[in-house]
Amino acid sequence: GEVDEIRSWQLEVCLPIFFYSTIAISFGSTYYHWNPSNQTLVWDRLPMTVAFVSIFCYILEDYLNKGIGSYLLSPLIFIGVISVLYWNWTDDLRLYALVQFLPLFVMTVLVLFYQPSRYGGAVQQGLALLLYAVAKMCEDRDYEIWTITKKKISGHSLKHILAGMASVLIATLLVGNEENNV
Repeated sequence: GEVDEIRSWQLEVCLPIFFYSTIAISFGSTYYHWNPSNQTLVWDRLPMTVAFVSIFCYILEDYLNKGIGSYLLSPLIFIGVISVLYWNWTDDLRLYALVQFLPLFVMTVLVLFYQPSRYGGAVQQGLALLLYAVAKMCEDRDYEIWTITKKKISGHSLKHILAGMASVLIATLLVGNEENNV
């Protein structure tokens, strides 16, 4: 039925995009850290944007169950890519910030105030969002964390660790759902 089609879309389209994008982030981030510049940062931000959009569309579908996630995936990926290119051309981060933070806000509202329509996992989704939010705070406080830890770890490094943990939570959510649906 319709629920099976939506679930198939989540598992066969949305989540592979998320996980492949997450792998691509490791290469883009490595490239950026090997040669830090705005030109190499593009290759870090592009897969991040695709990962954000894909998990956002997954969550939209999980909570709203109206085909909205599948409808929005391609246009939002396009807008996300444009936001990175626009930043690279103009040095204006506003569109990129909107692509990052508006979905984070919407997902937080959905997880806090609504129930997933089918498979549960609101706790894991909420924890993943929390980890990501803390990761962004660590990135914002990079130097302060570097100073507080007496140059043992930077906020940027913590961001990578916490964002990776959020991805692991999403993966465990999937494994748990698949085991419960067998």
